Order: sequence, then structure tokens, then C-alpha cells
Amino acid sequence: IITMNFSIAIRFLLATGVANSLQPDTGILPNKKKHLNRRLQAQCPIGSDPIVCVDGTAGTQSCAAACGNQCCVGDGACDGFTGTICKDGVSCVGAKACYYANIGLVSNSCEGEHACYGVAYDNGHVDQVIDSCKGRWACQYAAEMQGNIGTIQNSCLGELMCKYTAAWGGNVGSIQGSCSTGTGSGNLACGYAASHQGYINTIQDSCMGNKACYYATAFRGSIQKIQDSCNAPKACYYASMCYFCNYQTIISEITGCCNTEEICYEVKDDDSLPNDCLTSANPLLEKVGNNGNPVEVFPRGYSKNVSYLCSLS
Repeated sequence: IITMNFSIAIRFLLATGVANSLQPDTGILPNKKKHLNRRLQAQCPIGSDPIVCVDGTAGTQSCAAACGNQCCVGDGACDGFTGTICKDGVSCVGAKACYYANIGLVSNSCEGEHACYGVAYDNGHVDQVIDSCKGRWACQYAAEMQGNIGTIQNSCLGELMCKYTAAWGGNVGSIQGSCSTGTGSGNLACGYAASHQGYINTIQDSCMGNKACYYATAFRGSIQKIQDSCNAPKACYYASMCYFCNYQTIISEITGCCNTEEICYEVKDDDSLPNDCLTSANPLLEKVGNNGNPVEVFPRGYSKNVSYLCSLS
């Protein structure tokens, strides 16, 4: 029998494409019904008129036509888009920018080839994207397939930034001033973060660097807050990720730490964080079970060898 530790196994899966192939990147999205609930009262800055689109149309014309070259510029830009776009000369500009995306408000955002392509597609939702998602493939497929992101602001700036963030049932409350910086095709500062039912409540002034928070909390991991942290290449790579685990991995906070390269690589819980990390006294986060069912979690100070059934109320 050949045994393999977690880090080797997950690297093997990612290298061979097994983990990424759980949901294929088809390139062309089928015409499925989108989730239209939870809309914010969308507002654009003064002097920037809003264009309200449903399935790529604004009234009797296409979103692109309604924009008058002030948004939705480029081959396929805003095709199938649902939400509000500001006519600011920047939003949804680039080939297939905002293609089949479902975003409450886009303001000064989603600029570049395939930027915001497929965001929140297929029953996902993103409340608003402000001054964010600029660069080729930036935010592509974020929150797709029942994923959710609240606000993305001043974040995800650069090629591939935030690709697949919170996709496939993941949840991120807000991303503020984060998930940027880096060069080359290996950027993915918050790529796949909170994907596959992972959870992060807040990312603030954090995750700046190549793959800084790559796959953080993916596969049902949880981090309540990442603040002023993980600002170096691979600093929080795989943090709280639990691909082969039979328990829920929980980190209460990563605050003001993990700011050197790979320093918090693969950390799984509060006790595995560096001593300079400030963690919350209450490790239990919000509801994490599917369909309201209770889940087994292992808070700080509890053994992974004993089951503690936590009822979700």
C-alpha cells in the first residue's frame, strides 16, 4: 500500500487537472435560466447613466446598443448579461466582457478580454463590482453555479485575478482592496478561493501576490476574516482547504500576519497559524451545512478524533 500525505496528493490532482476538472471550463455557456433575485438598488456615480439589462437586452435593444459605446464594447460583450451597468466608458469593455454574467451593479469594472465572463452564471449571484476585475480573464467564472459574492471593490486587478472565486456553491461576503498584484499567467491571487462550498466572510487589504490565496477554504473550508494578511506569493495558498478531509476545517481569522512567501501554506486551523496571527475567541462561523443539516466541525481546542455534532439554528 502506498500512502501519500495531503499536500502531495492535492498537488498531484491539481497538476494533472483532476481537481480543476470537477467543473469543466467549456468556453461557451449554455442558455440556462439565471437567478434574478437578491437585486440591490443599483446606483451609478453622478454623470454615469445606468443601463439595466436582462438576458443581454435593455428594453427593445441589446445592452451594447443601449450603452452607445460607453459600456459593453467588444465582440460578444454583455451578451446574455443580467444586471445594471454604468455608462462610464470602462465597464464591460473587452471581447466577451460580462458575457452571460449576473451582477447587480457593474461600475468602472470588468475591463479586459473575458473580464467578468460568466460571473455568477447558473444561479450564482454577485451584488456589485466597483473599480474591480480589470485585466484579461479577471473574475472569469467567479461565483458561477450557485456561488455568491457580496461586494467586490478595488480588487481583482490584473490578469486572471479572482478566476473561479466562490464558484460551485462557494460564498464570499466581500472583497475589498485585495486579490491583486502579480505578474504572468500564474497570478490567480484569489483564484478558486472559497470554491466548492468554501466560505470566507471578508477579504480586506489582503491576498496581494501571485497565488497568495489560491484555493483558500476550497472544498468546505471556512475563514471568517482575512485582513491585512497573506500579502506575498503563495502566502495563504491552500489555507483551510480540505479536499480529502472527513471534517470541516475552520480558521476564525487571519489578521495582520502571514505576510511572507508561503508562510501560511496549507494551514488548516487556528492552532496551525503562526504565533503572530490574531484569532477570534469564537471559532464557529455561520451556517455551513447543506440544506440546513447539521455538520461535524472541529473548533479550536477540540480533537479531530472525536465527533462534535453542532446543530445549526
